[in-house]
Amino acid sequence: MTEHPFPRLPEPTEPAVAGAARAAAAAGSRWQPHRVGILNVWRYYDETFTFHQGRLLLRGQNGSGKSKALELLLPFLFDASLRPNRLSTFGGSERTMHWNLLGEGASGKTRVGYVWMEFRRVGDDGTERWFGFGARLQASTAPAPLRRRRRPLRGSAPAPRPILLDEVFVGVDTVNRGQVFALLTALDLDLMVTSDHEWCTYGELPGIAVHQLLTGGDDDAVTSARFVWNGSDLEVG
Repeated sequence: MTEHPFPRLPEPTEPAVAGAARAAAAAGSRWQPHRVGILNVWRYYDETFTFHQGRLLLRGQNGSGKSKALELLLPFLFDASLRPNRLSTFGGSERTMHWNLLGEGASGKTRVGYVWMEFRRVGDDGTERWFGFGARLQASTAPAPLRRRRRPLRGSAPAPRPILLDEVFVGVDTVNRGQVFALLTALDLDLMVTSDHEWCTYGELPGIAVHQLLTGGDDDAVTSARFVWNGSDLEVG
């Protein structure tokens, strides 16, 4: 069962509202994360996460795959580095991309998977524009290097401004959490955050998508249910 989200906090002050509106307008004119996806890697067999206003919260119990999603997606999709300490959100070396494909009960001698990301921006003429990129991953039990194919990502202005936060709010009270989100909004940063209990329903945060991770099916696949915080209400969607 998933508990109810935190009750709404008091509405932010007028300067905070004005600052959030300016940041939202600026963000709309640059590239922002729109969707990310994982296909046939680890226990993600075909899952897509959709951002809201460039922000995404992955929420679930320990072991549900929150940190694993970060390891599989970012920063790997930006730099294609397969170093374990680069993939791990904790800087460890115990989990390799080869293990993500063929470890923990995976069947077969060869496995192919994909990870991908899509960005969106609104041009000066009001037209929506899109670009996406991804990586194909292949691992085998035979002695052979992990193969990867990736379309190069070239930076361009106005570029995305992502920040990744993995379980950073443990022991932080709700007032300070709201202040952190107010700062992130003022800095015009895109956000991908994980938590086992957070809903991000703060008046200082103008919007974020929440994907509640779900496990426990017959195939032990990770799926998700999506919610959207619009700055005042948490809605299914």
